[in-house]
Amino acid sequence: MYRLVLDDCYRPKILGLATNKEDLIQQAVAILTANHLPSNQLNIWQENEARTVIDYGSWTHFFYIDEEKGESDV
Repeated sequence: MYRLVLDDCYRPKILGLATNKEDLIQQAVAILTANHLPSNQLNIWQENEARTVIDYGSWTHFFYIDEEKGESDV
């Protein structure tokens, strides 16, 4: 399971859950579009084994996709 997290440097907020990263990337784009924020030049990279970064604000605004490992993933 993966979760979409908005980190605004004050308090991380979970925005969605899905079984794959692609669905969460689409959720992030939908959030940006709904709030009239640019989504056509996203920078996406794998930060580490469990975290994908979606940069939508020139290195200042990020979504994260974190993998949640449960008992079945052990």
